[in-house]
Amino acid sequence: MSQLLNSYDNRPTAATLAGVIAVTFGGEGVMTELELAGAASMNFGAFGDLRIQKVIAGNARMTFGQSATLQPGVIPMVGTAAMTFGQSATLQAVAGLSGSAGMTFGDGATLRKGAQMEGTASMTFDKTGTLRKAAKMAGSAAMNFGQSAEAFVATMPSELPVAWWDLEEASANVASGLDSAGRGHHLAILYDPVGSDTGVVGFGAVSGEDDESTMSVDDHVDFRSSAAFTIAGWFKVGGIASPARTELFAKWGDYVCIYDEANDRLEFTAGGVTAFVACPPTNTWFFLVCQCDGTNISVRVNAGTPGTASGRSYSAGVEFRLFSNTATHNSAYADSVGIWQEVLSFEEILWLYNTGSGRAFSDFG
Repeated sequence: MSQLLNSYDNRPTAATLAGVIAVTFGGEGVMTELELAGAASMNFGAFGDLRIQKVIAGNARMTFGQSATLQPGVIPMVGTAAMTFGQSATLQAVAGLSGSAGMTFGDGATLRKGAQMEGTASMTFDKTGTLRKAAKMAGSAAMNFGQSAEAFVATMPSELPVAWWDLEEASANVASGLDSAGRGHHLAILYDPVGSDTGVVGFGAVSGEDDESTMSVDDHVDFRSSAAFTIAGWFKVGGIASPARTELFAKWGDYVCIYDEANDRLEFTAGGVTAFVACPPTNTWFFLVCQCDGTNISVRVNAGTPGTASGRSYSAGVEFRLFSNTATHNSAYADSVGIWQEVLSFEEILWLYNTGSGRAFSDFG
């Protein structure tokens, strides 16, 4: 038995298919709920839309045509169930595959959230296909990516940071800069006022409330960018004074990061060269990552495309400072800042970013 649906006026809201039943959607057909079992199959034509998915079991098959979309909902697939996405089709949900279940994505297709795969389950992405979030695989499960396809699997950093400040500031001018990494690199208030704010992670954050607010810690090899180095954390810039150059952190003589609102440049300078990206909006938290690798440096915001520069020369510099009394600004804020003596991978940066929710030191286990 088969059913052909071609219009918005003739579409079911839910279906349970078993046996050898086949359902085909032409044009812009829409289904809001679905459960497939046995050898049931469902096919979506160009721009077809399945809004909620329940389960695919047995030898059930589901095929999405060009630009078709499977919208949010967990997709459990068991047995030899298969799901195929055509060119530019999108799966916006979590997929759980077990047994020998298979999922195939065509040219430009996208899986926007995580996949969990067990047994001999397989997932294949063709040319330029993209997996945007984490995947968990067990047994002999396989994931295959074609030419130019991208797999960005969020991964906890393999090494702990050499310094980590949760910065849970509850009230103004209280030194909350304890080093959670356990190396004693505690930030102290060098110049006040240092204020408090609602941060991204935990219950609070610190703010440098004017152009003299500074927290600092003495120079140490852990903070130097001599070889491989990453600093990552959450920052926000408030009201802008003129000239609008807000210093977020610095180890003068080695590196400095400045929010230059007047020129729309978030700059990371190290060893005489500067990498930059466009400034994030004021009064908005953003995740900042600055890295050095030999003579190369980079800066990126919210796990986006980095700005890069090369040709730097290294010098040790002085103490590490959060905010500074050397730049003109009104307010800068910081939350959950860490330093690594290695260049974190993009997958590790994704884990720290955590889709905008950030991480506390306790998340490292």
